[in-house]
Amino acid sequence: MVVAVGAANAEATTYYQGAPEVGGIPDLWSLSMNPNGWSIGTSDDAGNSLPFASLNEAGRRVEVAPCPITEECSTEATGVNLSGQVSGVVAYGGPRATPYAFLWDAATGATTTLRANSEAYAVNGVGQLVGGYQNVSGRERAFLWNGATLKDLGTLGGKQAVATATPRKDVAVGCAQTKTGAWHPFLYKNGAMHDLGLPPGFTRACAYSANQKGQIVGGDD
Repeated sequence: MVVAVGAANAEATTYYQGAPEVGGIPDLWSLSMNPNGWSIGTSDDAGNSLPFASLNEAGRRVEVAPCPITEECSTEATGVNLSGQVSGVVAYGGPRATPYAFLWDAATGATTTLRANSEAYAVNGVGQLVGGYQNVSGRERAFLWNGATLKDLGTLGGKQAVATATPRKDVAVGCAQTKTGAWHPFLYKNGAMHDLGLPPGFTRACAYSANQKGQIVGGDD
């Protein structure tokens, strides 16, 4: 079911609810929307197929197609930018298959997949991806992919990190472990990871989203 808020004033808020089936697809839930009003979603109809992603563009559903809709492949869309580029995760070979981060372009239909055991959680306006990948030690690490190379963003002194959002080029937010193993929110900017600290009363936290004004939201992870 797709639900979107159409006004900011709580006294005059209008809600738009999608039909249970969008384009003949049952159990489609929306995750992200770009400034054009295009939303991306994932079908959770496990009775018929593994989850797969779609882009709902001005009332028209476009399948995000890193792979065919079969029992041997699943996709999950996580973000969409103004150009219709979609970030997500694709797995070939069933529900326990190896995940690959991907970038799918609605204009060309082209798909770019990253290294094995990676997941892309967001895409920015220039098509860069951020997310997490598993390194050779089996640890989750934050990455930023600039269209050519995947850069490990490091940690805050600990072993693990994950990037969750990218508001603009070469910038990311997420959370990383400190030397004590605690998870702190971070801002990656100008080639370095900066510890944002913990809000009062928190023992751990993560940054989940950010805008181009530098405002960041997050919470207990």
